[in-house]
Amino acid sequence: MSKTVAGQDAKFDINGTAYTRSKNSGITDVMTDVSINLLGTTTAAGTLTVTNGNPSTDDLKGRIKDFVNAYNSVIDYVNTRSNEKKVSQPKTLGEFLQGPLAHDMALEDVGYNLHRWMTDTVKDLPGGGQMLADLGITSSKYTNGDNDNGKLNIDDTKLTSALNASTTNVQNLFTTIGTAKSPSSQGIAKRV
Repeated sequence: MSKTVAGQDAKFDINGTAYTRSKNSGITDVMTDVSINLLGTTTAAGTLTVTNGNPSTDDLKGRIKDFVNAYNSVIDYVNTRSNEKKVSQPKTLGEFLQGPLAHDMALEDVGYNLHRWMTDTVKDLPGGGQMLADLGITSSKYTNGDNDNGKLNIDDTKLTSALNASTTNVQNLFTTIGTAKSPSSQGIAKRV
């Protein structure tokens, strides 16, 4: 004798919010960077403690490189669009749409301000390293013209050395929240 029973969705609560999912494991859409596996049924509340742990030097280096690459992509866009020439007598839609942001001061200000925030000192940091340059992340001067202006470059050896010396100091440089409203007291990522 066999009997077929329809499957039921998993139901669970986190901090008073109810969730329903069609699977019991690998639930990644409830909490950022957390994968949940439901191991059984219960009506009693449980406690889940999530800690950041100690990220490895390679993990932090990868995140910093991703941040630098994202910044460089924005600077590429700003430089390309602000330096794009308008076609005086367009013959195609593509030519007509070319250059609408040429020499647009608001767009150029975005690039200038981002660059300034990346290269300024982060004030009142505990420990060493108050600038990206202290980590081996340097930049050319930001001026309108050349597409490489304002982009960041990483000295991998110096970055590794800074991470090996103190991952906490490196993390503070990026994530410090600061008390002043000025970007100068904010960590690099917080400024952006």
